[in-house]
Amino acid sequence: MKGISSPPVKVDNVTLEKNAAQEIQAKAGVLMNYADIRSEIVIFTRDMSLASGTQGITLATSKTPKAVIFLMSEGSGGVTGEMSIGIDDGVSPYTINDWYNVSPNTWVKSGGSNKSIMCYVTGTNSYLGHISAKGVGTFTVTWTRNGAPTGTITIYALVLF
Repeated sequence: MKGISSPPVKVDNVTLEKNAAQEIQAKAGVLMNYADIRSEIVIFTRDMSLASGTQGITLATSKTPKAVIFLMSEGSGGVTGEMSIGIDDGVSPYTINDWYNVSPNTWVKSGGSNKSIMCYVTGTNSYLGHISAKGVGTFTVTWTRNGAPTGTITIYALVLF
């Protein structure tokens, strides 16, 4: 006795058996999950002459962030500066940054060591940040100041919900 089976499914004039149709539906469901990502862009600054500490970032969206992508820039008015690109979910921060003032056009990666925002002004003067807390409509960046860096960094953050 044969088991009962579902009729074939037709997609774009191609007939698929039940298993192939289920696989396509499953993959479409995964894509739908990615399509449901919400985001917000936030721009903030930090004066590097400030001591180590925390900075609360308030969001317009009343949701708890899942992760943040950071782009950091230091230097203005045609002055050569530093740049870093980082990702942070509040647990595992990662970054790559240009150590321009230390060694021109040398990019360094760092992961899992409390750095998703990095600015190396000189070999001994740096300003480092990472997400230390997340809440509804907010996240907190903890900053570490090494040496005596000065200047202002601008951070562009793509917050993912």
